[in-house]
Amino acid sequence: MPASWARCRQASVDGAWFPWATNVTAELHDLISALSLRLGPIARVAFDWNTISSAQRRIDEVDGLEVRGPYPGQPHDLMYLDDIYGRQLVLMMIPPYTDPDRAYEVMRRLVDPVRSETYRVQ
Repeated sequence: MPASWARCRQASVDGAWFPWATNVTAELHDLISALSLRLGPIARVAFDWNTISSAQRRIDEVDGLEVRGPYPGQPHDLMYLDDIYGRQLVLMMIPPYTDPDRAYEVMRRLVDPVRSETYRVQ
């Protein structure tokens, strides 16, 4: 596991996202559409743009989605998605340049509480 993942404080994580492009906004709408089925209408997404996306695009304001930087103390590799009812979903963001086999290994560790060293899935 990369040192940055090992240093993060323990947090509850609901899943992981492994975008294929360095411009994560190209895939963000698809992610939100898929997660809305579980969480409901998503109102806010918070993550560290500078760490994750090297080529950023704006999110259309007409979507009614607030895309913001990380909350104070938010680990740089976690994305927080808040719905309109105040519920929150937390995803570990696996950088798009990660080897797919390595990304799969990280995701397997995330969902296996016996092997997980950093995060625990609720």
